[in-house]
Amino acid sequence: MTVNDSQFESAPSSNPRDGHSFTTTAPAHQKLHLSPPSEDMVRRVPSRNEMNIHHITEDLSSAPSTTFTYFTPDTDECYIGSLPLPSSSLTPSLILESSSHLERIPDGLIYPLMPGKPLMALIIAPDSPPEDSETGAYFIRRPNLLNFDTKDKDRAEQQQAMLLREAVILQQLAQHGHPNMIRYHGTRTRRGRITGLVFDKHPYTLLEYLAEVKEKGKGNEIEVESFVMGLESVVSRLHQLGLAHNSIRAENIVVGRGEGGEGVRAVLVEFSKCLPFGKKFRTSYDGELKVSSKENDRQAVKDFRSWLEGVVDPTLITPTQDDQPASS
Repeated sequence: MTVNDSQFESAPSSNPRDGHSFTTTAPAHQKLHLSPPSEDMVRRVPSRNEMNIHHITEDLSSAPSTTFTYFTPDTDECYIGSLPLPSSSLTPSLILESSSHLERIPDGLIYPLMPGKPLMALIIAPDSPPEDSETGAYFIRRPNLLNFDTKDKDRAEQQQAMLLREAVILQQLAQHGHPNMIRYHGTRTRRGRITGLVFDKHPYTLLEYLAEVKEKGKGNEIEVESFVMGLESVVSRLHQLGLAHNSIRAENIVVGRGEGGEGVRAVLVEFSKCLPFGKKFRTSYDGELKVSSKENDRQAVKDFRSWLEGVVDPTLITPTQDDQPASS
């Protein structure tokens, strides 16, 4: 599969945390004629988190229902199902009980083939995080299945091209590591196909971190100026490489430890819109067609700074060792 200019005009994407797991699909009323799960798959299902369960559509009327997808933890088989329950009630046991209603989405509809040499040599992530991993844990970014439709082969091919394109760009960026850019470990492959992109897993997105600080009323370690300076630094690195991120906002920033373990720093994630200058893409929020540019990022950083200054309460900042008052 080649990545051409037309495929750079990407479809909208959904962005939960790390940002990073992407699982949205067809509406609940649409019947998908796919293969049923095997008994072996049902026996393998562990916890909700390990299954990467994500609710897709939810009807909370008099007859609540939720359509959801999940990926099996070891083999990366993707399944779709629907239960007459709100999403908050989904549990592994209920999914096991509804296994006869689960349907597997074929690999060929969502996963791109791993390109062979000498066409492209993509990094394959180790099975476990390396010793020098900052967090010691992986986050696996799944394919974007927004508006998934088994009958739309053109859309399926485009989505696969988007995942492959992102793997290529991330591999390029990995050669120019930056402390304010999420660490990329390589592709995850199963059955000769790319089933995910592997990153360091940080414990908090920025929004989660701020929510916890607000709930506890203390513990904030964000110093706005240094936090934004880190973001500006990684954006400058991207621009030096001829790339724009094109999707800088609070949802696409996670929180990492600061230098020497003091304070926190911004870590930029979500590179599905990261493109060479001049390439076209569609925004996640309204599907507007835009052009990749430095100005997109500069304006986004400016807007982010204004937003952050409005939500960070400096009175909740936890003093560092150097800021602690001297003992009497």
